[in-house]
Amino acid sequence: MELQLLAKTFYDGAHGLTDQGTILVTVRDEPPQRAPVRAGRPSRADVNLRPGWNSVKLALEAGNFQASQLFPGSDDQRRLSFKIDQLDILTR
Repeated sequence: MELQLLAKTFYDGAHGLTDQGTILVTVRDEPPQRAPVRAGRPSRADVNLRPGWNSVKLALEAGNFQASQLFPGSDDQRRLSFKIDQLDILTR
């Protein structure tokens, strides 16, 4: 199976918000897969899903940021790293 996502914005760890990055996709306790992504373009990663419940974790390789770090005056204290507009599971 494949996980397809359409992302919008990323944090690159050094320069702030950008239109590309690398997402780490972890299914259960398997080693993470690296999936290069660009904003506005569908990106895919192979996932080994099993029947029943699966745990899938998405993390941006560059890490997270707080909105107040990039937008002075913001009182938003959430930890953010990317925005996903669409997420699909595709069968082959």
